[in-house]
Amino acid sequence: LAASMTLDDWKWNADYLNKKGAALKPYGLRFGYHNHNVEFVPVGGSTGLAQLIQGTDPALVTFEMDAGWVVAAGADPAALLAAHPGRFSAMHVKDVKASTRPNFSFEQDPCEVGQGIIDWKTLLPKAYRASVRQFYVEQEPPFSKPPLTSVGISFNYLNTLVA
Repeated sequence: LAASMTLDDWKWNADYLNKKGAALKPYGLRFGYHNHNVEFVPVGGSTGLAQLIQGTDPALVTFEMDAGWVVAAGADPAALLAAHPGRFSAMHVKDVKASTRPNFSFEQDPCEVGQGIIDWKTLLPKAYRASVRQFYVEQEPPFSKPPLTSVGISFNYLNTLVA
């Protein structure tokens, strides 16, 4: 579906997100959008995600970066944060194996945080400097280990970064 979307489609979606954000604002809520890799499909010299970020009001719409899906799209999470400071308030801390090939079709080879190709030692401080304040460890299936074992591996790795 995303591959067939036009710039006008993405702009329509940005307007829609603004409307939903405006409806939530009186209740003290801010609308958030979570990316996958399909928002990085090139369209009209841009991408869907770029159109959503440019077309939404930061007071109404925030973004949650899924670093694993950014990498699966062949993009750089740190560069995305640098290009849009303050627009991302949350991050899925998700790693992918080197066997993950850039694509726009929900394909990735997930692994425990610190076991893949994302440089978390560099990315996490950059995310914090770019105003990300909520970090969620996530691992997509298929799991090569029991989920609680995977959580422990991710936790142990992340703990080395803050010790």
